[in-house]
Amino acid sequence: MRSTKLFQTIWLINAVVIFLCATGLCLFLGYLAADALATRFALRERADTVNVGQRDDDAGDPKMWLGDFARLAGTEHMCAALMSSQSHSAGLFSKEASETRNYLFLNIEDKSSRWLMPTNGQLLLSMDEIVEKGMNRSVRSEDEVVKWLVFEVVPADTDGDRQLTAGDEKSLAVASPDGTHCVEVIKGVDEFKGQANSGGGKLVVVYRQGTKTIVAEVNLDQRSVTGSKELQPPQ
Repeated sequence: MRSTKLFQTIWLINAVVIFLCATGLCLFLGYLAADALATRFALRERADTVNVGQRDDDAGDPKMWLGDFARLAGTEHMCAALMSSQSHSAGLFSKEASETRNYLFLNIEDKSSRWLMPTNGQLLLSMDEIVEKGMNRSVRSEDEVVKWLVFEVVPADTDGDRQLTAGDEKSLAVASPDGTHCVEVIKGVDEFKGQANSGGGKLVVVYRQGTKTIVAEVNLDQRSVTGSKELQPPQ
């Protein structure tokens, strides 16, 4: 009888130990899975992130490289993005995110080049080519010609997290297709909602500042806003 009770006690202890070990293993695997998912989504959120201050999870200065050159339609210019990457730690993992810091323009006739921005201290979220019809004399037909370049720029860290991201205030900048005369025409934007080329060198831009949604008309040649108004809020 005593041996039976001892066997039952040992079996019960083993069962408890096995249960605790299995529970601990499941919790650990669940933590790893949750951390991996969080890291995967964090990678997407960090796709356009520039560190502007020393952080505990930063791994030194960013690596920079020049992307491929592409010709701007109807012009004698090509441009390439200057990219950078910085290491970030997220949970148990380390990752790198790349972003655009500047653009280099190349004249294919005289081989001269110039940078869009004087420094690489900003984050450029997008570049849009604004085209108009132009005469191609060699074939006596009208082709689309890039007349202006429009950039969505994060010039500074405005939310105090020591990073440049899409969460900071943004600017709309306009430049010529050779990279000259780059001017910020709209500043302090929380979110760009859309834009349309209305012809005649005019660009209609919709954006949000705080709780206000604003539509503005930009004169691309003059690099200025010629008019703006607030859209009606929801009823």
